[in-house]
Amino acid sequence: LFLSILSDDDILSNDGRVSFLTASQVSKAIAAREALPSHIADFGSLLKFDLRLKVSCLDDFHNFVVKQISAYSGALMSFFGHFKDGNVHLNLAGIDPTEADDLISCLNDEVLRHGGGLSAEHGLGLSKRRSIASYLSEGQLELDSYLRDYFDAARLFSLGH
Repeated sequence: LFLSILSDDDILSNDGRVSFLTASQVSKAIAAREALPSHIADFGSLLKFDLRLKVSCLDDFHNFVVKQISAYSGALMSFFGHFKDGNVHLNLAGIDPTEADDLISCLNDEVLRHGGGLSAEHGLGLSKRRSIASYLSEGQLELDSYLRDYFDAARLFSLGH
């Protein structure tokens, strides 16, 4: 969807590079990117990942995700982010979250195998609280709790959405 919008306005070149020539093209690309999660959500439940990966690992991880979700009939993937910074936003639609524990573990393991992180600039949120505990030591969990209490004792930051 996003790439088709870009290619309709000559923003996406034949070799896959994106170049913005006008303010109008920039505005159109930003609007398309902002609309992407809601379009994907139209396809059903959404599994969201905010990951950190080395740029050199992005292609391998993308291909791995494609292979993993092929087992889920009707699953859709949105793979975007701040790639130059190593931040990846992976959204998976059409997969029942109550049946996705193995897939989530598999994807998390692959991120860590590549030396990445399970949280980038958006943090973990409430939905990851349960699964992240299996990847962190007791000391790391305690440090996380201490830092959260220190910097946000009133719980005003990130309401876990």
